[in-house]
Amino acid sequence: MNFIPEDEVDRVGNVYGANMQRLPEIKARYDPDNFFRCNHNILPAERPVAAK
Repeated sequence: MNFIPEDEVDRVGNVYGANMQRLPEIKARYDPDNFFRCNHNILPAERPVAAK
């Protein structure tokens, strides 16, 4: 993961494999503000909008 060049972002999913589907959910739980956003970032999952 640390040796993937900046222009090969599409390879990030291949590195994490099947875990890539749940990593955004985990990221949303523990880092919802995306503080740890360096390098090949996994974006937090969308937060559900609260009903009014």
